[in-house]
Amino acid sequence: MKKIIKKFFKKIATWLKKTKRFVFLTNKYNFYIFRVTQIDNLNLFLSRIKPITTEYELVRFGHDADGGYLIPNDLQGISILFSPGVSNQAYFENDLAKLGIKSYMADFSINNPPIKNIYFDFIKKNIGFENEPNNINLEKRIKSKVKFEEDMILQMDIEGGEYNVIIETPSELFKKFRIIVIEFHSLDLLLNNASFNFIKACFYKLLKDFYIVHIHPNNSSDLAKYRHIEIPSIME
Repeated sequence: MKKIIKKFFKKIATWLKKTKRFVFLTNKYNFYIFRVTQIDNLNLFLSRIKPITTEYELVRFGHDADGGYLIPNDLQGISILFSPGVSNQAYFENDLAKLGIKSYMADFSINNPPIKNIYFDFIKKNIGFENEPNNINLEKRIKSKVKFEEDMILQMDIEGGEYNVIIETPSELFKKFRIIVIEFHSLDLLLNNASFNFIKACFYKLLKDFYIVHIHPNNSSDLAKYRHIEIPSIME
């Protein structure tokens, strides 16, 4: 039955594409039809998020596959990592602990970090938009743990919740971090005119105070294609 429905929607999508106002996307779980973002707006946004070259070499911390990240080799004086989203991996946090960097971790989906380390401080809560029994917002989590004169890194992988956290967290708080590492989800929805402005607002908020030095698609993510543009659904 699902194949019949999908075939029906593909026929509709073919007709809608002729109007050049709609796009049809599929992945292993869902299929979407929506009004497409204007191509000029999309090209401008993509040009703004191209990585720049800095004086600092990029070095990898964490696992060789998922759970590892390239960051600028500018760690001198950094003493704290905030790490929302842990799941079953803590390779990145463990590598930074070898440099004496303490990790403040948060994840409601697990009871304890997958690795024991005296440099880990864990709370069984998600970093979310509001302070609730199972959630705590980023600002409250930070203010409860550190003094702002300390130099920090933020590494956030919270399965799509990053957008609400970016919008809700004051820019002055983000500026306390020297380095920010984020895994962005659902980026294929940049093609959706309704979602584009929201995602763009999150990126532009960070770009007021930060430069992008590295982008890497998640190798397991789906790829959205529209005209000459290809967008992975997940990028780090």
